[in-house]
Amino acid sequence: MTKKILMKNGYLLSVHDDSTVAPNHIADVVYGEVITDDALRFPVGYRVVTSIITDKSSDFKVFHTKSGSVYELIRPALLLGISFKEWQQMREQTISPDELLTLRGAAKLLALDINNLKPN
Repeated sequence: MTKKILMKNGYLLSVHDDSTVAPNHIADVVYGEVITDDALRFPVGYRVVTSIITDKSSDFKVFHTKSGSVYELIRPALLLGISFKEWQQMREQTISPDELLTLRGAAKLLALDINNLKPN
């Protein structure tokens, strides 16, 4: 029997390079929070960003990775496109896609505020 990791709050992340002209697709990975882990690699609640996805079920709930792991989501994955830089940030800082989207929104608001500044 294949050991799998059951997760919640799952996202299928489509990673692209940071080019603004025509971003190129790099890989698909999955984000989720561990509920159970048959392989005993991750504690409950741990935020996982998987290695590259090599196969997925048609209902977007079961994913096989390049490293040979199997991840299952309790609900179909939500889809989100992210840049390579954002992927690195998620892995290094263990932030969730929801937190990433909040950061994106804050960055846009900051840019808008700076662009709307008028000299005194």
